[in-house]
Amino acid sequence: MPHPNDLIPDDLELLRIGMGADMYSVGRYTLSGREGEFYSLVENPAAEGLSTSDVERTLIQLLDHCDDPSIYAYEVLEDMMGVVWTNGLEENDPATFAQHEFTPLDGDYSLDGELTNLEMFSAVDLNGASRLSERQRDNIEMAFDRLSPGRFMPAAQLLARHDLDRWHAFEVCEAVSASIPMDLAADIANPELSFKQARGLRYLAQTICDSHMQSDERVCDLFHRVAAHTDFSEDKIHAIRSVLRATPRLEFEDGWLGLSTDQLRAVRLALREDVPPSILHRYSSGEYPAANMDILTLAARDDEIKGPQLDKLLNPDLSLTQLVVAWTAAIDCGRGKLTAPEFDLICNPQLPTPVMSALRIGLTYHEMPYSVAVTVTPTTTPEQVWDLIYQGEMPEHGEVVQERHEPADIAIDRSDSGSLRDEAKATREASSQLSQEEATEQAPQREEIE
Repeated sequence: MPHPNDLIPDDLELLRIGMGADMYSVGRYTLSGREGEFYSLVENPAAEGLSTSDVERTLIQLLDHCDDPSIYAYEVLEDMMGVVWTNGLEENDPATFAQHEFTPLDGDYSLDGELTNLEMFSAVDLNGASRLSERQRDNIEMAFDRLSPGRFMPAAQLLARHDLDRWHAFEVCEAVSASIPMDLAADIANPELSFKQARGLRYLAQTICDSHMQSDERVCDLFHRVAAHTDFSEDKIHAIRSVLRATPRLEFEDGWLGLSTDQLRAVRLALREDVPPSILHRYSSGEYPAANMDILTLAARDDEIKGPQLDKLLNPDLSLTQLVVAWTAAIDCGRGKLTAPEFDLICNPQLPTPVMSALRIGLTYHEMPYSVAVTVTPTTTPEQVWDLIYQGEMPEHGEVVQERHEPADIAIDRSDSGSLRDEAKATREASSQLSQEEATEQAPQREEIE
């Protein structure tokens, strides 16, 4: 024979636990006016009897602690407690009213007959054989204590489905308290999430509701997809939230979900800086590190950098340091200090960063001939580039060349073409380093997530 716990209606059991599982027993009864067995709470842990006043109090508590009393209308209350809606029935349908032995209850409801065949189940017996764990019961009591009456039952129904830890259950209660739609709150109650992930999802859902986007199917679908990624950290969920808040017209790129937290922060910065959609779409590919994305965002908002130069900067093969040099060269090109072909030479990702930097300085500030610059290859060393800048030609290995500023009769042996005078080398390296530091100082700083 089934245990009474398996027969008691779920909502009555949740209400009993919420109000205090140790304080309420349950009565099972039949009614003279209809078939079936019905249940009511009794405010006595070991009650021996049940009256219509107990049924009336249970009815009032049940209606008070649900978000929509209409869900208990008609068949639900009839099947659960034998309670029917009789408001105006005697006046509007006297024949039907006369066919029943209604026992009036609170306001609009009546019991459909007189109580018969009463059987009582004590709180101790019910608690000992509860189908809910002790932690679930504690969580349901927390929901009863923390939430307004109308929010209790929806939260309790969620908490009864999953055995959540205390803080996770707290986040579910907070979501229900904030009127987050129940389909979103159900995702927050996923037991595979940590409470920190649940907290991140609650903030995301709250942002959706505060922005009145909960009716947008695309946004709700985005939330469900984020919630399904149980591998997403709380920080990443917060980053997704910040991107959603900055996204114009809700145009959230699907590819952004695959980005790292830092990359998402870079996307948020790009959105706030009104970066063109074509570049934002490129960001969704995930091929740019976050720091590169920040440099590209800065370049995209610079009026001096034209389309062809920006396209060159979007080459994903450029490392961060190469991109900084190329970005600085793009600014020089926009200011007329470099020609487009000279800029293209510098933006070759096969060149080491120091070579790119030396080439940029030579072309920009030392009037290095283009015909000489094109001789630079990926195997050229930075020292050799500086030799080209100062001498206008590439020395052969072992060739003895003459320094430009030395007396004509003094020759310097350059058996190692990569070696230079220490002072000149230090000066050139300092110039190159200064150029990159200036570029880095102009790079945008990502704000921390709110």
